[in-house]
Amino acid sequence: MIIYDTDGVVISVTSSIQELRQPKGVPFLVIDTPQNKQVVGVDITVTPHKPILMDMPKSAEQEQIDALTQAVAELSLLVGGGA
Repeated sequence: MIIYDTDGVVISVTSSIQELRQPKGVPFLVIDTPQNKQVVGVDITVTPHKPILMDMPKSAEQEQIDALTQAVAELSLLVGGGA
C-alpha cells in the first residue's frame, strides 16, 4: 500500500501478506510492485492515480558480479578464439 499526499509525494510504502486496512480520507494505492522496481512517487495528473516506478539501483555486489561475468566472457573469447 502506498500512502501519498495531494502532490503525489509518497509518505509511506507498506507491504504485507495480510489484508491491510484501507485508510479513510487519505489518498492511497494498493499495488504489486514489480521485481527490481521501487516507488518514487504517484502521478496525480491521471485518474485513477498511478505509481511512478524506477529501476532499483544495483548493489555493489551485483555490480561486481556483472563486471566479473563480463570479464570471464571476454577471456573466454580470447582463450577460445571466439569459438
